Amino acid sequence: MKEVSKTELTEVLKSDWRYILYEYSDAFILSVLCGTIGLYERNFLLDDEQERRLASEGTSFLHELSSQIIYSSGSYSDRDIRIRDSD
Repeated sequence: MKEVSKTELTEVLKSDWRYILYEYSDAFILSVLCGTIGLYERNFLLDDEQERRLASEGTSFLHELSSQIIYSSGSYSDRDIRIRDSD
């Protein structure tokens, strides 16, 4: 599992209780809030196709993608990135 420090991230867009889009180096990390009783985040780098859709569709794409992740978070576990609070 890849690990990054929160200090390396720049918050680009946030939808409360849903997702945060971060800029990381020359890429984007999407952090999606999942769970019902126990809440957890699923964090992953957007791939090239997802970045293209983000550029063309904007927040509607992020809403669609975050919904997919919320309802099928296990499908994204192999792409998970751990975000540390500090170094």
